[in-house]
Amino acid sequence: MRTGIRCNTAQRNLANLSQESVTTRKANSFRPASFKELVQHLQTSAGVHEIKIIDAHEKKYCIITHCREISPFIKPFHSSSELQVLRSLLEEITEIRLKPGGRVSAAERPAYLTFDPTHYDAIWLRDSLWAYLALKTRFCRPAQKTSRLRNDAAQILFGLLDYLSSPKQRTRFRSMIDRPAILKARSSPMDVVHIRFDANSPVFEDVLVNGKPQIWNHKQNDALGLFFDLILRALENGEITPADLSGDHWETLAYFPAYFSQTRFFEMEDAGIWEEIERVNTSSVALVTSSLERLLKLLTENRNQNFSSILNETARRLGIDNFLKPASISELIDQGYGRIFSQLETGGESPLYPKASPRYRTSDAALLNLLYPARLQRLTREHKDAVLTLIQPLIGRVGIRRYYRDSYQSGNFWFNQTIFDEAALDLETADTRSAAEFAQREKQFIWNSEAQWFFDSWYSKCCGLMFREYCEPHYREKQLEFFNRALGQITGGTKKKPQLGADGNPVPPFSLPESYNMIISANSQYFAPSPIVPLNWAKASLWIAFEELAN
Repeated sequence: MRTGIRCNTAQRNLANLSQESVTTRKANSFRPASFKELVQHLQTSAGVHEIKIIDAHEKKYCIITHCREISPFIKPFHSSSELQVLRSLLEEITEIRLKPGGRVSAAERPAYLTFDPTHYDAIWLRDSLWAYLALKTRFCRPAQKTSRLRNDAAQILFGLLDYLSSPKQRTRFRSMIDRPAILKARSSPMDVVHIRFDANSPVFEDVLVNGKPQIWNHKQNDALGLFFDLILRALENGEITPADLSGDHWETLAYFPAYFSQTRFFEMEDAGIWEEIERVNTSSVALVTSSLERLLKLLTENRNQNFSSILNETARRLGIDNFLKPASISELIDQGYGRIFSQLETGGESPLYPKASPRYRTSDAALLNLLYPARLQRLTREHKDAVLTLIQPLIGRVGIRRYYRDSYQSGNFWFNQTIFDEAALDLETADTRSAAEFAQREKQFIWNSEAQWFFDSWYSKCCGLMFREYCEPHYREKQLEFFNRALGQITGGTKKKPQLGADGNPVPPFSLPESYNMIISANSQYFAPSPIVPLNWAKASLWIAFEELAN
């Protein structure tokens, strides 16, 4: 009975506090704290509910918790009744709100912002796909009356297929297939297939800055590979049927293997999951390889003859049917695995560059992609353990770093920002926006102050998959530990005493920030949630981790 009361009380508090936060911020009545005021706020331990010592089977560990209502659920073991209560809470905390057309903004931005300078109100292919994966695990809610498909998850996937099948996107596919040398041009970050668009544009226009498309490095094979993998899975399991697809959709699907082949994905330098300096990223190669394995399976299994027939006929009409031959796809898969194994054995994410190069990297949280959401058939247990080991040095007190010397949202980031003149960047005369910003942020980086991201839930999911496959208890222990760490990241605070974010603004309670950022004053260090909150990718990741734990 007490469990039920706790659930109802916590849910009521969640609804009330969230509404209070929205009302307060709509009125814009809260003046952002200065750096000095923020430090004083953090010195009082504001926002930190408690530090819990968890006595697990293999070891003891500490969890910094921020939300009073969530803290009781951070424990070494959960009964089935406790998981049911936690499910009710997390269903609200991790709810992902769809815009018309199944669109999911990267983050839910404050209502009083008429213009979001961070552009986190845009639609990213990658983030939307994680939202899709999370919604797939929920009960199938009835779709909106205007939807062509059965549930919210399918709406997301179908909306992204519409985006990639737009006239401009199909032109980009075709141009790269016919003239892959474009990939070496200075303008190539904007010439390749795009992975982000304006959430409010009915025709999938790019995010605009000063009335022009924002310069962005769209070379992100990880996002394209993940999309292709997931759309093929949806076709395989009947979530989407061949009859649901238009001629434009079939053309886009036919373009994917040709695009990956012509760009030589297994040696292509891309901006990757973090959208930064181009390098040959193991994680990007892995997600494309996983999608090609799925494609080969669909093309060679008798039960998928309708799919194979339509796709091959479309490819023949486009003059690219040679890329759909099983032998061609098998060769691409072999080349993908060759790169994956070579780079893992050498050190990790992009270890084949000189160590002094900014492109050189070993430990990188992006490597978790190899365990999930990729489904790499040739990855051995030793490879998977190697990935988990590579992530270990990145684990911080409240989250997981993306990589060493990550300057984005690093120490005092929101108070040290240099205004970036995007209009001054011309693709013909300057470097890409991402590389230029990367260099600028490097100048402001404070040693050992990297942002600590929400990836504990992602790590928990990966450990859960390892436990499910190999039944070794230590994987279960890690799964629980990192799930608890993820719960600790949920924000707390009240209307009268809100938790302040790393930019001095209040953050909504019961929310999942993109990361926790370090505030450094004199010789003291504090953590505050990123103002990018709530982040839908973080919501999706926590729900996925919970479902893995509960089932």
